[in-house]
Amino acid sequence: MKKKTKKLIKKIFIISGIILAVLLFFGLIWYGGTHGWFQSIINLNQNQSTPSPDDVESQYASYKNSLWFTPNTICKGDSTTGYLDTNIPNGVCTIFIMKEGWDIWDSINLNSNGDYSQSGIIDVVGVAHFIAVCCDSKGNCKISNEATLTVNDCNPICTDTDGGKMFYIGGKVTTKLGSMYDTCQPNKMDLLEFYCEDGVQKSMGIGCINGCQEGENGDYCKTVPDFIICHDGDVGIEPFEEQLQTVSTCHDNTQTVTDHCYEGTDSLIEYYCSPTGSPESERTCDYVSYNCPGMLPGSHCENGACVY
Repeated sequence: MKKKTKKLIKKIFIISGIILAVLLFFGLIWYGGTHGWFQSIINLNQNQSTPSPDDVESQYASYKNSLWFTPNTICKGDSTTGYLDTNIPNGVCTIFIMKEGWDIWDSINLNSNGDYSQSGIIDVVGVAHFIAVCCDSKGNCKISNEATLTVNDCNPICTDTDGGKMFYIGGKVTTKLGSMYDTCQPNKMDLLEFYCEDGVQKSMGIGCINGCQEGENGDYCKTVPDFIICHDGDVGIEPFEEQLQTVSTCHDNTQTVTDHCYEGTDSLIEYYCSPTGSPESERTCDYVSYNCPGMLPGSHCENGACVY
């Protein structure tokens, strides 16, 4: 009877010990998993792990850790290379990106020299900030500097093949809405020039002294006249009173002149092609002076026209 009692007591101790060991093991896991640095561990593989940048309490003084991109400013769709330079051979690193806090971006293994590089094409526009935590097999860690990568949308909103207001070169302006070519006007003396300004398509009219020439890549002003010719922008406007109320430019093969008020008075200097009865090839720009109040009672001269 005594032997049976001793065996029973021995079994109870063994079972109690096993239960106590199991409870202690799970108690330690619960404590480590919900308290202390275990909260922020990122498992890179079975043998290595690194903490997040905010949870590295102390850094290994003899280690170095440099992170950078080359180039660090690129256009969307271009390639860049990220570099890590450390003196932690065969170490492990976690690269973090700044969002609301440091979020995991990538996990990598360093080579035997403690280095790592990777190239890639970036298709997202914006500015990103990165930092790397690299550790050795014993858990000694070093935080890198913060590296910035800027990706711009470099596709221009507006392009001009002739480079701007180039009246003697035919050009084409292209935007997301389509393309517009520099265009001669029906009178073959004026050019509608398209150009870009602050990324926006704009246009302006210009009188071509020597005439306007059509071209495959856009029309342009001739540098040499086919023959002597005169053109007046407001000629033919009827009635004549409306012509006095229109400012225009007259040009021939020697000059370009614009209607204007004479020295701040109400006298309008109105240019026209003279002599009026001769062929266009024989005309040149001349002018006549009109008194605006006399021609149009109640009017005055302003900016090259009689206005009320």
